[in-house]
Amino acid sequence: NVTSVAFNHDGTKIVSGSIIDHTIKIWEVFDKIGFEIQCDGKSNGKAKVFSVAWSPNGEQIALGTNSGIQIFNTEENKIEKTLEGHTGSVTSVAWSPNGEQIASASADKTVRIWNGPFKEKRRRRSSFSRFLRGPGKIYESVFSDSDDEKVSDQLKF
Repeated sequence: NVTSVAFNHDGTKIVSGSIIDHTIKIWEVFDKIGFEIQCDGKSNGKAKVFSVAWSPNGEQIALGTNSGIQIFNTEENKIEKTLEGHTGSVTSVAWSPNGEQIASASADKTVRIWNGPFKEKRRRRSSFSRFLRGPGKIYESVFSDSDDEKVSDQLKF
């Protein structure tokens, strides 16, 4: 059961996420070649993947899971960081156009804006700068293409 798909920045690859087999799969669009990565969770060892989003530079993929937001490094083919703070499954993730922030929506009825850096090698921890609370479960969050600070008013509840 595939729950989310996204193209990379140049349209040569697709990533898909699944809540059934707890994986992401990365596909070469033109070669039809792919590989699979198992996503780790907290309690049962496997994370359900609800949402996927490529970073603007193509070096990372943000994964919205039932264990928080996982950051997948596409160069090393591994999960390099987990952002924790939501108390429910993360149903949507979106990168800002400059790649310095991630917006996440969750079943805990919040949208959080996370500040980078998102690479494991950097010492400064990622943190969330603010959050919005909705009337029900939030299923999608997006950044405006023209303004890195604006999260879409088109949140889906």
